[in-house]
Amino acid sequence: MAIFEANRTRGARVRVRMAVLGCAGALVGGLALTAPLSASASSETITVEPGHSIQAAVDKADPGDTIRLEEGTYWQQVNISTNDITIRGAGAGETVIKPPQSLSGNCDSAEGPSGICVGVAPIAEDGTVNKVVEGTTIKDLTVTGFGGSGMFLFGTDQSKVENVHATSNGRYGIFFNNSTHGVIRDNLATGNNEAGIYYGHIADADGLITHNTVRDNGNGIFVRDASEGKVLDNTSQGNCLGILILDTGAGPANNHWLVQGNDVDRNNRACPGQNPPPPPPTSGIGIAVLSASFTTVRDNSVEGNNAGTNATIGTGGILVVAFGAPGNNNTVTDNKVENNSVDLFWDTQGSGNKFTDNDCDTSAIPTDLC
Repeated sequence: MAIFEANRTRGARVRVRMAVLGCAGALVGGLALTAPLSASASSETITVEPGHSIQAAVDKADPGDTIRLEEGTYWQQVNISTNDITIRGAGAGETVIKPPQSLSGNCDSAEGPSGICVGVAPIAEDGTVNKVVEGTTIKDLTVTGFGGSGMFLFGTDQSKVENVHATSNGRYGIFFNNSTHGVIRDNLATGNNEAGIYYGHIADADGLITHNTVRDNGNGIFVRDASEGKVLDNTSQGNCLGILILDTGAGPANNHWLVQGNDVDRNNRACPGQNPPPPPPTSGIGIAVLSASFTTVRDNSVEGNNAGTNATIGTGGILVVAFGAPGNNNTVTDNKVENNSVDLFWDTQGSGNKFTDNDCDTSAIPTDLC
């Protein structure tokens, strides 16, 4: 389970291959125009029923339009490359997107075939973003069973994913990469092999991950090689690792994240790692800050994280550990950290790391952090 291998990289770049946009078998007759939802006179709502093509609606839509998906199951892949498009289902669990028997190829990458893609075509072979897609909103639906990611957003700005259930996908539930000002709010991500929610590989991300529930994934919430963002008021339970802030040194520096107000409990699944590593085996980890700097971990409840197997980077409630180069100037403060294998763990690497006013009982390697 590649918890640290969010992207296949060439040097510091993400290597992602996307097929040319296509829409095999599109049934345009299933589209219906209805009255505009917004005050803009130019915006329209395009309604799609099960058995008809979401991709045809996306290709037809203009900036500002909403594509409304009726209740039912859609066996499709969808790729969005037009700015300011909204896809809105009838509700998570009511509108469900699953893999078609014959994949269309319009939402495939090095991460595998995914359900809904945004901003991933056209894209250079070396992973350079050639087109930034702005203002996409996807909400009120379920995406499940894809070999890659449920939601795959690459090179986007001001995209939102809200009230989406991303379940049982082979890699990631909701995946944001090379994207700025992304908002991931009020989602449920369960049973995804790599991570429930991922945000990575971008400087000045200004990302917001808030009020999500992530359960029974590899990582619950995974931030990798991305700077400037917030992880607020999420629930992370039953993963191998609850919340991971990682700087691998292979991309933009991972600095200035705020991890606050999260419930991170009983993340005791066992992820075996890979041979050869990375990643190493992990289990029983609440919040881990690995080689990142200027990260603040504040006012979280972190309880009952106990390793179910040999976790080579350590185990416990809140970890600050060097994974390669040490991280500096991290602050762990005002957290409730109880009943973990060890509540606070710091390998003493790096400078300016502070542990203050935490409600906890045990710590290591320094034994006086509580």
